[in-house]
Order: sequence, then structure tokens, then C-alpha cells
Amino acid sequence: MLKQTITFTDYNDEPRTIEEYFHINEAELIDMQANSEGGIQADLEKAIKSNDIGQVLGFIKMLVHKSYGKKSLDGIHFDKSEELTNSFINSAYYSDFLLGLIEDNGDKGIEFIKGVLPKKLMDRALSQAQGNPTPPFETKAYAPDARGTFAQFQAEAQARIAQEAAQAAHPSAHIPAPQPVAAPQETEEEREFREWKANRAQAAPTQFRVPAEDPLQGFPTQPNQQ
Repeated sequence: MLKQTITFTDYNDEPRTIEEYFHINEAELIDMQANSEGGIQADLEKAIKSNDIGQVLGFIKMLVHKSYGKKSLDGIHFDKSEELTNSFINSAYYSDFLLGLIEDNGDKGIEFIKGVLPKKLMDRALSQAQGNPTPPFETKAYAPDARGTFAQFQAEAQARIAQEAAQAAHPSAHIPAPQPVAAPQETEEEREFREWKANRAQAAPTQFRVPAEDPLQGFPTQPNQQ
């Protein structure tokens, strides 16, 4: 975070001194990179190489507006908003502050940029502007934070609940087709026992039916039956 002490004369012609703070966090820098055609580094290199006071002032002005905010007294928050930026732009010291950054061959502007942008990015841009070879710009891969992990878990849980509700509403549409069940394998003992029974059935003698004995056999026949 960069603190700037600004001395100026207010609209009541009273001399005053005020402190303002400027800061760009890493997430804001990534957003600036994504919304710049060539990236923030390319914009900085172009402004430095051009030796054009208009381009340098335009880049610094953009950076001032992006980084301006109000630091809380406890140091926990750094608030930024369009209203705060507009209030800063309409202040009695904005113009003097901005133009002061391009005085002395832009040395104050370079110091401001160094104080706001990450040192590694600034050193690379200055090296490029001087024509020195530089390694490829490093990128960082971000693993999901706790909030992202929880959001992903919540989305999966909601999808699972919706699927279960759909299955409850239309159970027949989700019943899986019955799968064929393989017959149990016959053991060696079972096979031998089955063959033994078959052999016994083939070797058994033929059974003949014995007619039932006549209960009247041996009694004299009736005269009408002779």
C-alpha cells in the first residue's frame, strides 16, 4: 500500500495537507490484465518507451483511479467505489497531485507506479523498456479456496437431491433392468453323486405289477355262475 502526503490550497484558499492511500491487490491486478489488450505490463512498457507525456499521464491516471481508496482506521478494510473515486477527482488537490506525478521527467510517476504495482512486474517492464532480455512472465495457478470448494460441494449435493426427487416422482422410469443371474457351479462331489444316482436307476431290475388276489378264490361258485 502506498501513502501519499499531499499539500494543497483548498477552495477556501486555505493551505492544507492531507494523506491519501493507493493500493491494488492481486485479484484486481489479474482483472486489469484480463481487460487489457496486451496486459498491464505491455501497457506500462508502451508508455515508458513512447516518451510521450500524454501516454505516460494516461497510464498513471488509470492506475491512480484503479488504486485509490479509503483505509479503515483498524487497517482491515480498504474501501473502493465509484463514489469515492469521483469525490477524489472533484477534490481541490486532484489536479495538482496528478500533474505532479509527471514532473521531474516523470520520476514521481515512476515511484508511484513502483509503490502500487508488484515489484516483479515493475522491474520486468523497466527492463523491457531498456531493451534487456527478460524471461517469460510467470503465471500462478490458483487452487480452489475454501469458499470455492464449498460451492462445488453444495452444487453436487443439490444435483444429487434433485436426482433423488426425480426418481421418487417417477420410480418406474429409473428401475434398472434385471440382470441375468448365473447358475451356481456344480461341485465335483455333486457331479459324482448325480452320476451315481443315474447309474443306480439304470441298474435296478424291472418292476412288474402283481395283480391283487381275488378275495372269493376257493369258495364254491354260485349255480348261476357255473
